[in-house]
Amino acid sequence: MLTAQITGGLGNQLFTYARMAAYAHQNGLDLQIDGSIAERVLRRTPDLFDFKLQGEPQLLLSSYSPSATQFERMLWRTQLIRTLSKRHQENSLGASDIAKNNLDGWKVRGFFQDYRVAKDFISTFGKDALSLKKESVNLERMSDDIFLKNVVGIHIRRGDYLNYKDTFGLLSHDYYLGAFKTLNESMSFSEAIIFTDSPEMVGELKIQLSIHSRIVSPKDLSTSETMTLMSRCSGLITSNSTFSFWAAIIGNDLKVVIPSPWFKSSDVWLQSADFMNPDWIKQEAVWL
Repeated sequence: MLTAQITGGLGNQLFTYARMAAYAHQNGLDLQIDGSIAERVLRRTPDLFDFKLQGEPQLLLSSYSPSATQFERMLWRTQLIRTLSKRHQENSLGASDIAKNNLDGWKVRGFFQDYRVAKDFISTFGKDALSLKKESVNLERMSDDIFLKNVVGIHIRRGDYLNYKDTFGLLSHDYYLGAFKTLNESMSFSEAIIFTDSPEMVGELKIQLSIHSRIVSPKDLSTSETMTLMSRCSGLITSNSTFSFWAAIIGNDLKVVIPSPWFKSSDVWLQSADFMNPDWIKQEAVWL
């Protein structure tokens, strides 16, 4: 048995799951997914569990007693304790090689942010593993609407990124307008959907786009449904976020534009990640 301990938002959860699912498959191990940390931080069931996945056992906060939760946290505190208790914490942001390790019986945390991780997962398990278990009436209605026309999805990440504007970087409206122009040269669109966690901050872009546009925010759909709807657009302009990266991955025949570079900072830890699918169009990043 191998346990993947997922943390962070849906994009991060997907990278951890994808890497661990592939590792378990390659090494003949059963996989279970521990979502207790993500549940504690987000205060809801992990968004990853909205997808079909491979039917792996799933652990939640209710799987642990309060004392067991405290003991579990203690076991992650130092490298020595982690090793003795068969816990591995991958410190690189990118996908370092864990294949050399025998992780049978271990719990693993990590980011594993690399396009090859996503590509390997899809080639092994297919995209159906990342389809929703159930779709709301609202998602079905919105999906039916965009299937009737060429819609470009635009993902604008603000929210917590406002605290990391000098490291992750905040992409400006100039990036999105430039990406839309680039994408529009190869495909005409009848509508744009701006997916954002901060609808109050995108009004100017909505006005500047040359086509009819509307906004989808967290009040309209759940996190997993938002990613699914984003993946069903005809074209997608991503932010420098793992969320829209995965929407692009699970989409079919989706024309995708991504920022280059992905992060504003040249920090070595950030630069260890690699999101550059060679089939996607690179647009020069313009930072706020």
